[in-house]
Amino acid sequence: MIKIIKDLKKNYHSKYLLFSLLYLSFYLSQCSNVFLFKPKPETLQSKMFWERVRVLNFSKNLSAICHFNYISNENKGRAIAKLNYHTIDSLNILLRDPLGRKVATLNFLGDEYYLQLLRERKFYNGKELPDPYNSMNISRVSFSDLRKILLAIPIFNYSEKTLKPGKIVKSVTDNGLLVNSFFKINSVILEKIVIFTEKNEPLTTVFYEKYQVTDGIIMPKSIKIISHDNHFNLDLHFSAYSIKNIQ
Repeated sequence: MIKIIKDLKKNYHSKYLLFSLLYLSFYLSQCSNVFLFKPKPETLQSKMFWERVRVLNFSKNLSAICHFNYISNENKGRAIAKLNYHTIDSLNILLRDPLGRKVATLNFLGDEYYLQLLRERKFYNGKELPDPYNSMNISRVSFSDLRKILLAIPIFNYSEKTLKPGKIVKSVTDNGLLVNSFFKINSVILEKIVIFTEKNEPLTTVFYEKYQVTDGIIMPKSIKIISHDNHFNLDLHFSAYSIKNIQ
């Protein structure tokens, strides 16, 4: 009887030891997967950035509400805008006054604008806003670049090598202006854009003050744009984003 018990104990310990070794091997293999092959933070940031850019570039229906204040040498005011991106190259805006009454429609298609003043029944189009609205032009920023700025998409040709948290990227616009793009310390998200004149003087500065998350995509919540040479300031506050029809 004593011999049987000893044999059972011996077999029990052997089985327990075998099970423990198997479990330990499995645990260590999992640890190696987690720790040895864990992606670097900048790799994760890059993947997040490219997914964000893919969504914003290929969405066929991106909309938002924007409450904004503007100040220039000639006037100041506030208004409400409903923004609709049909592609990254096409932005339609319905403008309302603070009481919610429709004032104008403004479309940016390519590098041209199409402005219809609903009350005055006037229509304008071109590459710079007409009198008396030319004081509200954002100095030498093309409408193509402006559409990207409003979505916090870099206005330079980017790659995985140029996009890293905390980096300052220097580039040149199509019309030969130097641009410094500042990324946040802990993410591949724009913090500020500064566009310079040929004499290296600040021409336009864009501050991305706050962000929000919509459908898993980081979107601007508050943007401040300063056009230095014509003293035009624009404060924009976005809400009610909707992102649909992504290819």
